[in-house]
Amino acid sequence: MPNDGWGWTAHADAPRKRGEGTDAMSAYETIPPDRLMDAVDAIFEALTELGEASFKVHPAQLMGHEGQPEVFVHFTRKEIEEAARFLDRLGVLPL
Repeated sequence: MPNDGWGWTAHADAPRKRGEGTDAMSAYETIPPDRLMDAVDAIFEALTELGEASFKVHPAQLMGHEGQPEVFVHFTRKEIEEAARFLDRLGVLPL
């Protein structure tokens, strides 16, 4: 099984196909680090755009609705979800 250099080992039977389901990424694919950081920046820009100090709902729930921040237009729901989870793990954006 391949190791990514960080101690994580990929399961040999894990599917690695793009485009599975409705998202452009399958559940087993990761977002490139620079894209993840862009999505993190978008979350903070969305707070500024909304004039809020924190989100009343999960940031990804705003996507596709009338109140969606303009900055989210360039991201998939999956990317915003992953960025929000990342911020949650850091303790910056409790979900």
